[in-house]
Amino acid sequence: MASPFLSFLCNSIIMECKSLAALKGQASSTREEEDSSSPCVDCFAVGSCPTGTDKTGVEPDPSRSTPGGGGFNQISSSISPFFFLRTPASITRDASHLDSSSHGGIPTLQEMGPSKRGVTKGSSSSHLRTLHQRLYSALNLGTFYSGNRKTKWECKDIEIQRHVLRSIDAFLDGVNQETRHDPLVKESESDIIGAMVEVLQQKNVVITMAADLVVKLVNAFGYSTLQPYVIELIHPLSLLSANHQLGVTISCTRALNLLISNLNKAKEKEVWKILRESDIVVRLVGNLVDFPCVNRPIEYIQEMVSLLGVILWRWPQSRYPVWDNSRLMKFLEAASTDPNPSMKVAFLKLCYAIALCGYGAKRVLGNEELLGTIISCMETSNTQYVQLEGFKLTQCLMMHEEGCSRVMSLYSEPIVKAIVDAMEKWRSHDGKLSSNQISLLVEACQLATITRWPGKHHLYFWEMRIDRVLFDLLLPKFDANCSPYACLSLEEKISIGRKSLNTSSLSFLRPYVWDILGSLTVHCAADFRPAKNEERFHLEILLTCAW
Repeated sequence: MASPFLSFLCNSIIMECKSLAALKGQASSTREEEDSSSPCVDCFAVGSCPTGTDKTGVEPDPSRSTPGGGGFNQISSSISPFFFLRTPASITRDASHLDSSSHGGIPTLQEMGPSKRGVTKGSSSSHLRTLHQRLYSALNLGTFYSGNRKTKWECKDIEIQRHVLRSIDAFLDGVNQETRHDPLVKESESDIIGAMVEVLQQKNVVITMAADLVVKLVNAFGYSTLQPYVIELIHPLSLLSANHQLGVTISCTRALNLLISNLNKAKEKEVWKILRESDIVVRLVGNLVDFPCVNRPIEYIQEMVSLLGVILWRWPQSRYPVWDNSRLMKFLEAASTDPNPSMKVAFLKLCYAIALCGYGAKRVLGNEELLGTIISCMETSNTQYVQLEGFKLTQCLMMHEEGCSRVMSLYSEPIVKAIVDAMEKWRSHDGKLSSNQISLLVEACQLATITRWPGKHHLYFWEMRIDRVLFDLLLPKFDANCSPYACLSLEEKISIGRKSLNTSSLSFLRPYVWDILGSLTVHCAADFRPAKNEERFHLEILLTCAW
């Protein structure tokens, strides 16, 4: 029995042939009308030509005048079996080729201007309309109707599914910022997602293609547009994210990670129910702890770690099976040594999600080797993304005095050095900071507020000239060589300080500067004296600005 796709192929060939036959007949009748009013090229006679030639100087074709010589037989013999799969432009060229001497006054699509094709200002582009037509030609192979009402897209044929996914892929290539809100795009959303959900639920060989299209779909349509369909997409993806096939797992995990990362808070409860029923956390942990024993690509482990970290961050109730798993903590030790920056970021995010739970934080703090790797991620030798996640995780671990004491007893000097280096690195960029550099600077300043806890780290801050660092952050444009400053009155000093504060481009850091300076002052030794005149100068100006 022929498959639906083959039936569709045959029917399309027949319909195209009939359409071209009608076009041929229309062209011939128009040509005959022109023959009755146009002069012959040989004798310039109007009407019938006595020389027996047609108006173009070409001998008449007997097949045009004989009953069986033209029409469908002639057209069908000149058409490729795959005619209907060709582009509209090539179809038009083939139609005109049937009568290359003249097309009877009927212009081709290429010759017609936009107004003749019915395109008005503000309407969809011809390219998008073409992609839309091809999309629905494919979707109609699997769409079922109940009367005049469309019910659900469903198809078991793998080749049709592959054809549909390729059509969706091509359509999404035509969607950009300008066309995202086009009516053709809007009306296609639910049908595209319906087909993709059905393909994902089939769990066959085209799953990887469908999962990759989910990521492309989010990027093309925008996440806010897909909010009504998120639950439909997350359900099949959660079942496939721990699949035994590597390609399927990587694609589905990446798609699920993207959807959950941007999830609307109102849908968290419903999504967590799906994730809990699919037992995804336990399955992800199981795949991770088995990773060293199985030969799998780094991309696989990176996607799994990233997804697990996102789930733990959003749903606190999911954390217990993770931090309580001793095998997983050993896996984190092994993963922490990976030099790949992307892997380091995923590792730090997972540790951060675990540390959000008090018991999880204790497990991380109790692992000295793991802790050392986390501290090293804040060093300037790492990428900005790795540094950023390292600062966030260290802040989480040192949120309370107990955690701060534990970390500082082991890595006091490296932590202070990493903080000071990050806080003064902005100088090397001439004050022009990117959004990532600003984020890193803010995280370093937040971590520097550990000065609120007593300890030997205060001595390291003073040794590494925290006074100069805070001075530069608070008053980056202040002229430190202002010689007669010591001779000025208190009111004049305050006036200069306020003027410098108002022109600072780093004003958003003031709260951190005051907190750090205040904490350093509170825990300062009673006999503390600035060692250098420059140090005394910086402190005097800072205290004047705080007046």
